[in-house]
Amino acid sequence: MAAAASAASGSGRVLVDESSRTVEDSGSERASAPPQPPSRMISVVCVSDTHGRHAELTDKVRDSDILIHAGDFTRFANKKHATAFNEWLGHLPHRHKLVVLGNHEQNADWVGDARAILFNGTVLLDDSVSLDFGDRGVVCVHGTRFAWPESPDEAEAATGSSPRSRSGSRYNFPDGVDVVVAHGPAKGYVDGGAGCPSLLAAVKRAGPTLVVSGHIHAAHGMDEGTGGAAGTTFINAANVKKGYSIGWEPICMHIVPKAARP
Repeated sequence: MAAAASAASGSGRVLVDESSRTVEDSGSERASAPPQPPSRMISVVCVSDTHGRHAELTDKVRDSDILIHAGDFTRFANKKHATAFNEWLGHLPHRHKLVVLGNHEQNADWVGDARAILFNGTVLLDDSVSLDFGDRGVVCVHGTRFAWPESPDEAEAATGSSPRSRSGSRYNFPDGVDVVVAHGPAKGYVDGGAGCPSLLAAVKRAGPTLVVSGHIHAAHGMDEGTGGAAGTTFINAANVKKGYSIGWEPICMHIVPKAARP
């Protein structure tokens, strides 16, 4: 088992409970207790790309304040996978369960009913939710619809130098957001070389604490932003490897909401 690690920005606003490891390496052992964070931190567990095999992660998903699934909970839009995923969510103890759709769900014939099908979670479709944790602060999470990576020209429009940066970019999440959930990763960060430059440009504008993605299974892991993305932690939470077999564990961490910082 990999040792627990603290990482992220110099501000100390993110504490990573455990570095990535494979399910094969951990055997059937339940994940060990995380290091104790400062009491005002919010616990987050991230999963993605379970492709109908979510039940295999049940003993690996720690209880936390927020569970995030970054899409592709089905395989090829199988509705039975979606309903089984909803049942699984209903048995998890997490206070807030947030879900976005991946490329496997985006064109499903039931996509218009996604929120009704996944009633045990909160499905974010290019919108935001504010989660109130009392004296620990309020966490703003924005979830995007799936979109294939934009071209460099389209990405330039999201930098803030164009009128489209606010009204036309597909990634029009608000400044000051704490967490962005987008199925496809941002260019250059846990993306396997296939990330979206427009998403990265929007991240640089808004400065979220976390960006949680998946989609590129082999790119599972975590990376820290640099340059204009400094201060943002990028997560690729994909859980399956080749052949749609579960191979990566959930990624767990704690964050301090921006509204709670001195």
